[in-house]
Amino acid sequence: MDPHDHGIRPDELVSQLGWVRALARSLVRDADEGDDVAQDTWASALERPPSHGRNLRAWFARVLRRR
Repeated sequence: MDPHDHGIRPDELVSQLGWVRALARSLVRDADEGDDVAQDTWASALERPPSHGRNLRAWFARVLRRR
């Protein structure tokens, strides 16, 4: 699915890369496993991006916690 169909530009998602990685690592307390969780989260973001650009960090946090 194209992120543009949902009004989210790829650069908006990418701007959260460092934050997503840091949160993933803090949730699992292991750098390697955190990177795996972050990567899974990015796959979800590309497959089914959020329906709006408001509060992307909250959206990413929900996805991360479900992983």
